Amino acid sequence: MGSDPDLTPRLRVRSGSDPRKKRSLSLTGFTLIEILVVFTVIVFLSVFALTNFIDFSATRIEGAAKRIQTDIRYIQQIALAQQRRTRITFDAGTDSYAAEMENTPNAEDWTSINDPLTRQTFQVIFNTGDYQGVDITGVTLGSGDVLIFDEMGDPYTDGNVALVEPANIVLNGTRQIQITRETGRVQIV
Repeated sequence: MGSDPDLTPRLRVRSGSDPRKKRSLSLTGFTLIEILVVFTVIVFLSVFALTNFIDFSATRIEGAAKRIQTDIRYIQQIALAQQRRTRITFDAGTDSYAAEMENTPNAEDWTSINDPLTRQTFQVIFNTGDYQGVDITGVTLGSGDVLIFDEMGDPYTDGNVALVEPANIVLNGTRQIQITRETGRVQIV
């Protein structure tokens, strides 16, 4: 029986070789290593291209919400630990907030708190760097844009008015950080 010529390995004989010498035989095709190298390069380029097309805005907004949540808890803990009032002032116009601690009880004399990571003045500015595209679109803190924690960690608005309803900070109109009245519990809703 004859064999199918398409399934038979092709043999090449080097031209110009001496017929008396043993003929060199080789199979045509790719080796497994060549195929794996090409596949690896394709996968690497695909992953690199994919990361450039993904929209990271939702991730940035979620990261900013967690940052605000963590910072509010931190400022509340400072009030408890130092037995002094602390406050966070939000500014939707500049997409930023800053934290301060009262020097003398009830004297309205405030000093900036240092950020524990940078050891600089505690101020966070969104819509730049890692938070590009993140906007503070709403601040509902009762009568203003200042959140105060007393020595017991209870939340107040500017003017020492206890929160009547939960306070809210809204990012890009989609993520909301809520501070519960009386307890000061901070959660992303």
